[in-house]
Amino acid sequence: MLNAIPSTKIHNASAPTPSPAEKPKAWLSNMLTKMMTQLDENSGTLRHSEPERLIVSLEDSFSAKRWDEDTIHHLMLQLPKLKQVTFMGHGNPFLVWNNFTQLLNIFHEHYGVECHVEIAPSTLSMYSNAILESPIARLSVLMESHSPSNFHMLTGQAASLFLQHQDALYRFLTKRLHYIQLQKQATGRKAPLHVWVNFNVNQFNYKLIPNMLRTAEQWGVQGVHLVNHASLEELAFVDEEAVKTFKMPLYQEDAETVAFLSRIQPEDYRVAFELPTLLELQHNKPAHRYCEAAYSSVTMDTAFNTSPCPKWALLDAGSRKIWQGDFWNASHFQYARAVHHHATMAGRASASLQRIPVPDACIHCTMNCSPAQKQATHNTHLL
Repeated sequence: MLNAIPSTKIHNASAPTPSPAEKPKAWLSNMLTKMMTQLDENSGTLRHSEPERLIVSLEDSFSAKRWDEDTIHHLMLQLPKLKQVTFMGHGNPFLVWNNFTQLLNIFHEHYGVECHVEIAPSTLSMYSNAILESPIARLSVLMESHSPSNFHMLTGQAASLFLQHQDALYRFLTKRLHYIQLQKQATGRKAPLHVWVNFNVNQFNYKLIPNMLRTAEQWGVQGVHLVNHASLEELAFVDEEAVKTFKMPLYQEDAETVAFLSRIQPEDYRVAFELPTLLELQHNKPAHRYCEAAYSSVTMDTAFNTSPCPKWALLDAGSRKIWQGDFWNASHFQYARAVHHHATMAGRASASLQRIPVPDACIHCTMNCSPAQKQATHNTHLL
């Protein structure tokens, strides 16, 4: 966890008068900056040093800018402590940037940054060679489910599409094994690519988790990320009573769910796995501010807009491009840190920080669950 650096007030820079269309956003930004300045005067601004993780969101890739070696060099000047870059979302990075493999090589070989990539299974066949020849440390394949029927239940799409995805994964994994054998004596790669699959779980299918892990073993992947299936669009703006009756995600208050997950032991499986993080119905409390994203990572879209939230769910008034000075301590990061001060202040919450409410989007997000609910990764020795 990153340590705080000395407090510095936030001052408004002079700027031209906004146009009528920009006035609401400008007003909101000024209000937020004023609020942050007040926090600074009362309790110290939550300023932090540079993040160690960069998350590049590919959900909206239509506005993507071209990247080259100079782009990455500038990113590293802005993020000198960067250790890991993750390209995530349903966008295809190989289509967003036709030089994506080259970009990964620059991150890894020039700067020693570990590269992680999320990808749709439909992409595996076309880009298998590029993936295998790149320095990706962890490839997460968004399979959604382990069986045709469960895939249809979760996504509403045809079961035949799952079979196509499964076939693509089979062929890629076979090719991976062949590639490792051919490159066994090579010195250019320190470790083989680790392939994980993402499975969504909820109240209707969590008892199939043992089947999911057995299927993953048969596929030959190295790990399984079991995702608590909760939609921000469905959960962010409903009241607590409505959430109690909405039985899709998994909750800590469900004793049967907790007991079932406790019986899933790592020694019973030959694959690494991450159990789902359970939501908590009661976690909209003043002290329940556990998300650490704004303290350790920065999320950026393909047009270089920054966010303190990997899900882009928090208010981003005052958002800055990543090349703008001190973006890491801009008002949108200050806001997120003020909300989630508990994560780094060991529960010693000041009165002024406590007055900032937890946003609705954070109430039903697994990233804001207490540390006890954030599940550890099991069987990592198999990797």
